[in-house]
Amino acid sequence: MVISPPFLPVPKADESEAEWMARAMQQQVALAVRVDAREGSFPISGDFMWHTGLHLSAPPVQYRVYEPVRAIADGKVIHVRQPTPHSTDPTHPLNYSSGGKNAMWSDNGCVILEHTTDIGAIDEVATRFTYYTLTMHLCTVEPTVKVGSRIYRKDVIGQPGQSYAAPADIHLEVCCDEAQLIRLVGGKPSWRRPYDERYPNPPTTDGRIDAVFGDLYIYLPAGTETASAPPKNHLRSRNGAAQTLGTAQWVRIRYEKGQGFVTSLDLHGQPVGAVRHEVDFEYQLYDRACELHRWVTGPQMVEGLGSPGSWYSLLRFGRVLGPDPLSVLAAHWREIPTAAGTVWADLNYPGTRKFSDADFPAIADWNFFADDTDHLDQRCQSPHLKQWIGDPLLEPVERYKPENLSRRLGLAHVRKRLKRAICFFPTEWDQATIEARYGWARDPENTESTLTDAHWKEFRAHAMALTMADLPEAYQNAKWRFHPQEFVAMMKKVGWLSERELQQLIPEKVVRGKGAGMRGPFFYERNSSNAGSLIHDHKASLNRTMRKYGITTPARISAFLANSIQETAWWRNLSEGNGAATRYAPWFGRGFLQLTNSDGKFTASSNYAKYFLFNGHVISNLTARQLTDLREALSSNPFDASESAGVYWSWMRANMYADRHTPNMRREIHLDERSENNPDQKIHIYENASFRKVACIINLPASVDNPDPQLIGLVDRYSAYAVAQVILMDTAQFPQANNSLSFNPEKFASRKPK
Repeated sequence: MVISPPFLPVPKADESEAEWMARAMQQQVALAVRVDAREGSFPISGDFMWHTGLHLSAPPVQYRVYEPVRAIADGKVIHVRQPTPHSTDPTHPLNYSSGGKNAMWSDNGCVILEHTTDIGAIDEVATRFTYYTLTMHLCTVEPTVKVGSRIYRKDVIGQPGQSYAAPADIHLEVCCDEAQLIRLVGGKPSWRRPYDERYPNPPTTDGRIDAVFGDLYIYLPAGTETASAPPKNHLRSRNGAAQTLGTAQWVRIRYEKGQGFVTSLDLHGQPVGAVRHEVDFEYQLYDRACELHRWVTGPQMVEGLGSPGSWYSLLRFGRVLGPDPLSVLAAHWREIPTAAGTVWADLNYPGTRKFSDADFPAIADWNFFADDTDHLDQRCQSPHLKQWIGDPLLEPVERYKPENLSRRLGLAHVRKRLKRAICFFPTEWDQATIEARYGWARDPENTESTLTDAHWKEFRAHAMALTMADLPEAYQNAKWRFHPQEFVAMMKKVGWLSERELQQLIPEKVVRGKGAGMRGPFFYERNSSNAGSLIHDHKASLNRTMRKYGITTPARISAFLANSIQETAWWRNLSEGNGAATRYAPWFGRGFLQLTNSDGKFTASSNYAKYFLFNGHVISNLTARQLTDLREALSSNPFDASESAGVYWSWMRANMYADRHTPNMRREIHLDERSENNPDQKIHIYENASFRKVACIINLPASVDNPDPQLIGLVDRYSAYAVAQVILMDTAQFPQANNSLSFNPEKFASRKPK
């Protein structure tokens, strides 16, 4: 799944991802009517009414010029309503003010997109998820945006218009039906009681395994074994714990750029103690996993006691997610915070339960609201949501008074909580339901906002001008709604690529260097017609490998896959071409990163041996036939073809180099006269220092700091990396001939699967 905000401002120097996201999806600052929430808030806005989306202000580019509105993900256009031309006539229905004084124009251009993507898989069956985005208040819609047409992430769909005179403002909503929501969250949505009743019973099973992404959440029962100093025994005793936690709690683990961050949470989800920083934990995972396995098996590497791979999974996810065996007595010791300092706890102790953000866990404040029984009344009448918003210190009579609830909407911790409210209610853009949804506003007994007949007539005309009579049925059935900011932020963590997204990484045309490094000769040619042929059969295994080895950020995925694309001749061959004739045969390149014993020998320290050992094989016990079968599996078995690449990537610490992403540099080269395209002409490619280091660390480690390494296929890798940045990153920048920066390289041509 690849997703980005609807606005893509150029990042500022030293701006964090969170800071950039806040600019890219900045909510309107004006307050809504009769509540202490911002105008256009989700899921509640003015008059404590349901609001299907979020009003976002477009970042300015220059004076009165704003960022265009873009598709947040690949999809299909299912509805377009062209905007009504702006009018200065104060009686025009789109010049409406609820106060009835000043004309306040609202643009009514609207685009609805249907998006389908993958977030994981069980075996080879993808966990596929379909959702919809609606963008309202566009002042223009791009001519290419037509019903039935394909659209790709970052494609411009239109220009932001006005919403009640607020300039450059859009309404963005994200929604799906219940069947799709079940796929997304891994189970049937149901209300989870808050406060001290949040977990009346401890979880009895682990979370899902088809989709695992983002932060980890591990439940520790009170009897979890602990130690005051780093334990030396990594297999727990069968005699029970000598020292225990004493109080049940949760642990949240987050990884970012190689660092681990461990937070303790009480059963209310509140932090306990100070966050524990595990320096370079992620970068050192391979070494730590091998160390633990050696401790368990001893120097003889006895079989049947798991593998370094299973320890790696335990450390990475808190549990083993693959076929790797692991002893039932394996302990997962981590230093966790407490109110009095830190303590070592076995996060794999019996009764511990493991989850991730993919479970949308209640301990992370995710909740579902579908108890508003009068869905045709636009006012929120959900007892559960009111309970969630209300002040728990007040008596119920006071807690649920409209004025007290409305006041709570302005509190920062309530706004944060509402970001994780997934709510069930119908669209506000259906013309046929205007009377039912807003009829209460003309009721004389209504004390909130009574409209006179004349005001009702104006309001109804305004609502008719904004709403639509021809909304697609699929969109209307998508009544489960997400906070758009939180949805985009959460889904950016997924890191699982669909077949369609993987296909886009194959360049349509490619600049190739036929010599080592940047020496040339250079050719610009169309890619092979069967480029990408490996994707269909290997997509699940490739994704699982990236998930296991932390290749889950755009920078890491781009660097990993760009090298893999070149190594496998554009995802066509898992075995090195003419490998049998090489000096290092039969240990020539195989798998997605072409694992090789470069000296042609098989020793305990050779690359193939290290991979076999990581999977739990004892080399001295293997027959010649078994060695051959294990070797050949890298070019025939989807698991080994991907896993070998991930293991090698990990032991070379390639993520560390990928995390140090540097700007692209434009370089002029001269094409050979035999080039298929532009023969004997100048063309530009994009070098990247951090990617060059990644390419060297996995191919030519001695040259990792050499600015001009003699690396075979370096130019080809640059070509693949440029495309990967466009497809996977939000705002990759490529210098152009006029010294400007563009999201696309010159002569960019990626595949657009239909």
